Formats: sequence, C-alpha cells, structure tokens
Amino acid sequence: MNELEIWKALPQKGQMYIYDDYEELAIRLYITKGVIMCNFKRKGKTEKLGNFTSAFIRESICYGKEITKEEYDKF
Repeated sequence: MNELEIWKALPQKGQMYIYDDYEELAIRLYITKGVIMCNFKRKGKTEKLGNFTSAFIRESICYGKEITKEEYDKF
C-alpha cells in the first residue's frame, strides 16, 4: 500500500489492517495519543506489539494490501 494513503486515512478510520502475503503477516495500525502504533501476527499465533520504524514492518506495509478487521481476527 502507498504509505501516504495510509497516513491520510488512518486518523479518519482509527485502525487499519494490512496483510502481506509474501511474509504471511497481518498488521494492525492504530493511533494512540497522536503516535502511530502497530501490532502484528502470523497465522495461528498471538498478536504482538511491533516497531513501526522497523524496516521489516515498513516493507510489509508497503507491499501488503488492506484487509478487514474480520479477516485480521481470523488470521
């Protein structure tokens, strides 16, 4: 996904969900006290706090596609 699109949409949506099929990684982006945060999980695993500035997370966001909350929760 285009990062600029995400930064424009995130404040309005409150949360966004992205799936990177290459890494098989689902990411949840949200804003807390004006700071962008992210959690991630792999299929069948528990959600973990991610470091939004990490290259790994940023690449997954860039190459991933937006999914719904329901799709994220099933993951």
